[in-house]
Amino acid sequence: MSKKNGVGVNFVSDIAALSHLKLATDCVNIGDKLRFELEPENKVDKSAVKIFKNSVCIGYVKRGHNLFFHKVKNEEIDIRVTNLEKNGKMKQIYFSVRVI
Repeated sequence: MSKKNGVGVNFVSDIAALSHLKLATDCVNIGDKLRFELEPENKVDKSAVKIFKNSVCIGYVKRGHNLFFHKVKNEEIDIRVTNLEKNGKMKQIYFSVRVI
C-alpha cells in the first residue's frame, strides 16, 4: 500500500457474520487491537478476510472492504474496535482501520 506524503487510508466498518458465530458479549472491548487473515479457500467468497482478536475469529470483513486487505499486511495497518452494540448477545462490532 503506498502512502502519499505520509497520509494513509483510514476507514470504519463493521464485522460480518456475527449472527453465525454467536460470540460472547465480553469477547471484545472498545480499543482492542485486531488482526486479519485472508481466506482464499472460502467456498462462498475467494476474497474473504477473517478478523481476529488474538487467536479467536470474531467474524469477517464486509465484501465492500475485503479487497483493501489483500493489498496490505497486518504490520502496515492498525485495526481497533471502535464501538459495540450488545443486547444480551453481540449484535455489532465496529472497527477502524488506519494505515500506519
